[in-house]
Amino acid sequence: MAEASQVLAGVEGIRGYAPRLQTGGLLSNKVPDPRDPDDLDAYRAISSEGAFVMGVVPGAERRVSTLAGALVAADPVGRCERGCRAALAEVYVSDGERCASICSDAGESFAGDSCLAKGPKLCGQQCRPGDALCDEAACIERFSSFCEPARFLADQTPYEGMAHMDEVLVGAGLAQVLDVGVGDRVALTTGTARGRSFASLYRVAGIIKTGSTDINRTFVLTHYDKLAAALEGIPREEDHRSRDAGRVRSHRRHSEGRGRGGIERQVAAFGRFAVQHVERGAGGPGRGC
Repeated sequence: MAEASQVLAGVEGIRGYAPRLQTGGLLSNKVPDPRDPDDLDAYRAISSEGAFVMGVVPGAERRVSTLAGALVAADPVGRCERGCRAALAEVYVSDGERCASICSDAGESFAGDSCLAKGPKLCGQQCRPGDALCDEAACIERFSSFCEPARFLADQTPYEGMAHMDEVLVGAGLAQVLDVGVGDRVALTTGTARGRSFASLYRVAGIIKTGSTDINRTFVLTHYDKLAAALEGIPREEDHRSRDAGRVRSHRRHSEGRGRGGIERQVAAFGRFAVQHVERGAGGPGRGC
């Protein structure tokens, strides 16, 4: 992308760009597997909703949009209690009043070591001797996934090398419908370029609330390259840097003699760059594609 950035920097009026990959999918809340595999009632808590899925490059996205500033601040006590219930479900224990008790002192500093320290206290001695299905380590690991407060997508995925795992931001309305919050896991099923279905597991890193009801109700944001790999046959952002830069140069040559407006239309029409913010000087902001 460095070469493409140099080319676009020479086009008058463009302040920045961010590549985006868009598709549709089915987002579902993830519930723990029941102890009894024939207990189908345990899956009644699963709900699924159609979602508008967008893959972005976080660093570039922060420069051209306000999405990073649309994060909803998660209530630390609520995040702790959600983590407690999810963790105890891993060892097939109902929370009762345990979660309210262990999370009563969860304040704004509920993160890092102070949060991680609660995991062993919560999960210790929960498994009966000889119970092969009960895993205290899984309980502790599950609780730890709730120890990071809401944030925007990391510049690099924390799940490198894990094809079916990543992190995601979810629109506030969609999160409410699915009853998920920061730290929860969701499953996303999409169709690939080869006509197959692909399912991935995501940790909810944050909830986004914008001024658009439609966005809040359907929006899912994740890493560009991970989504590209899931869709099969879609070039990763790093795979088409030089090729795209060459195409932009070609557009500029064909636009010579048309004036500034011609160049802007050629670049804005080039969907792969998905120009998000075009300034036209005194004429006011332009429209991105």
